[in-house]
Amino acid sequence: MSGKFAEELSRLGVEFKAVGALEAGARELAISLGRRASRPGAGAGRREWVGAGRLREIVGGFEPDCVVTDLQGHFGPAAAAAGGIPLLAYLRGDCWREEEGAAALAPPWKIHRRLAASLRKKAAGECFRRASLVMPVSRHLDGIVRARLPQKPTAVVRQGIDPDAWDSGGEMDLKHPCIGFVQNANILEKAAEMLVLPRVMEALPHVTFYWAGDGPHRGAILPRLSGHANFEWLGNLDPRGVARFMSSVDVYGLASGLDMLPTAVLEAQAARRPVVATRVGGAPEAVVEGKTGLLADRGDHARWAEHVGALAGDEKMRRRMGAEGRRFVEENFTAATMARQLAGAARGLAAGA
Repeated sequence: MSGKFAEELSRLGVEFKAVGALEAGARELAISLGRRASRPGAGAGRREWVGAGRLREIVGGFEPDCVVTDLQGHFGPAAAAAGGIPLLAYLRGDCWREEEGAAALAPPWKIHRRLAASLRKKAAGECFRRASLVMPVSRHLDGIVRARLPQKPTAVVRQGIDPDAWDSGGEMDLKHPCIGFVQNANILEKAAEMLVLPRVMEALPHVTFYWAGDGPHRGAILPRLSGHANFEWLGNLDPRGVARFMSSVDVYGLASGLDMLPTAVLEAQAARRPVVATRVGGAPEAVVEGKTGLLADRGDHARWAEHVGALAGDEKMRRRMGAEGRRFVEENFTAATMARQLAGAARGLAAGA
């Protein structure tokens, strides 16, 4: 979505430069407020891989008013050190809790894992220390940041998606009625909530449950689900496959024990699908309960069965909630809304400097 995001920022008088190959996972941004980039060829949206030796040159040549990073690594502190440029840290998840969980799961003899976790923690700490502003994706995460970093100013900047990218691109051959889950088993605390589903599947034998995703903790989840005749595991899907899947299911589900703002829930609503999700973290901010979807408390298999059963058996309700979900995303979670929030946060920081 970087192209649309850059266009929306440009409309607001903000020049945008992506620094790093986005497909390689480096999603740092440098932005300049109210003026064009001075370095030839540094137009909005241009992508460039940045090695440590070229960082100062590129950031300095672009002359940004601030640097935004959504990776709590070495880029942000290095950019901030390259001339005192204000650093804005965009935060998508509870990195402290995730790192603590990863460290707890690392066996004592896995020295390299513990060292890697220690280095990540150190880099994140330096990033937050140098940050002039921390921008969490949800009000829930904002509360966590304020508790962890009480001296740092914060501004909520919600994730933006392209709703049109989730219009149907063709349907998959699925068994109906069905509910689909797109979530990886990368963090055990998040994935373990899927263990609520066996009793839900038993209560709704006429509904097929599909899981698209994979991850290192698959072995703790999949065997408990795959013994049910109304369950199918699809493994990882490419982005086009995910879009087709979202457009094909009757209901979208998110059974998660840890989520700051579940992007897949927004994508499902953009695809006009009603949602059933765990009431955890920022999920209640991504779903308008009773209007675009239904929520269940952690571990509440009875409520999950009630919600899934109600939606599976009522096409009019599904269509109504699907339409409301699309409208909700278009009004609150697009490139335009994200750009406005980011520009407002950056300008507010500059005004208070």
